[in-house]
Amino acid sequence: MRITDGGKLKCKQIIHVVVPVNQMQIEQVVSLILETVDALHKSVVALPAIGTGNLNISPSKVAQYIRTGIVYYTANHNPSHLKTVKVVVFQQNMMQDFHTELFRPWSPTQGTNASTSEEPGILQKGVNYMKSMLYGGSSKESSVDLEEFGNSVSITFCATEKSNVNEAQQAITAHVQEVTDVCFIDDDVIGKLGEEERKEIKDLEKNLNVKITNSSTKHLKRLVIKGLHEKTLQAKIECMGIIREFQEAENVSQYVTWEYVGQNKGMVGFSKKANLQLENTFKTDSSSKCTVSLGKGKQMTVTFKDMTGKFINSGHTTEIMRRNKSEESLCLF
Repeated sequence: MRITDGGKLKCKQIIHVVVPVNQMQIEQVVSLILETVDALHKSVVALPAIGTGNLNISPSKVAQYIRTGIVYYTANHNPSHLKTVKVVVFQQNMMQDFHTELFRPWSPTQGTNASTSEEPGILQKGVNYMKSMLYGGSSKESSVDLEEFGNSVSITFCATEKSNVNEAQQAITAHVQEVTDVCFIDDDVIGKLGEEERKEIKDLEKNLNVKITNSSTKHLKRLVIKGLHEKTLQAKIECMGIIREFQEAENVSQYVTWEYVGQNKGMVGFSKKANLQLENTFKTDSSSKCTVSLGKGKQMTVTFKDMTGKFINSGHTTEIMRRNKSEESLCLF
């Protein structure tokens, strides 16, 4: 493989590869090209109909191999820059074959390198930021942008008749509306959530590929969740768990706080979430240990038996204190 500038072509760079001679090589070359393009921080790549020339491989087979290469790449990588893959077809007689193979429902028998039993669906492609497009001839082209989720997805339709494009566009839109859902969580605690809880919700949004929006007003604290039916339900359940845990941590911190001796010999309080974790573990078994997060990637393992804490990152130990606020208040009274 060699990379040169675009010369007189309307592109920034050209990737030169040895022409593959069989199915596996075509799939591997396509995957390698996509990996290289992303490493070059480029967002768009145009692929020729590799193998339909001197190798005389049928257009339908080449389209199938190219698609498998794209699927293999998206299933095994998380591109940071590559957004669009264009398959360029100049011959009008190849258009139908490429269109049929590139957009047909996925079968695990297609290709030898695909590592998954099914092709990533619309939303999975959104997670991988991959948009597949087919260009060529005088075909009609239209697209639909789906932005109801954590990442937007563009679907491009190509056909020889505008009516076919419209029909496909309407069918996809109707299907998306059919399989998606919107649900709400109304709770005053939402307005009190801290940075740690907001990060958990953000991670949840990314992992489940849903969109979670805080649409709170002065009088109503609300989270709005959009996505596939089963994903929105799962996200709602987990968000409610985060909210309940935060509320419990708030309540516990009113009566008990856990602290450790910091670098300046002053007492440093654990976060409310870590405080709850320590208190629950201590009540369950006061002779056990508990590892909690200190934020910014730092962790500490607390040994209740001798009330010491060990910083996992540095290995240093420090003293731990459990303060029962109710007892202190009673003594003061």
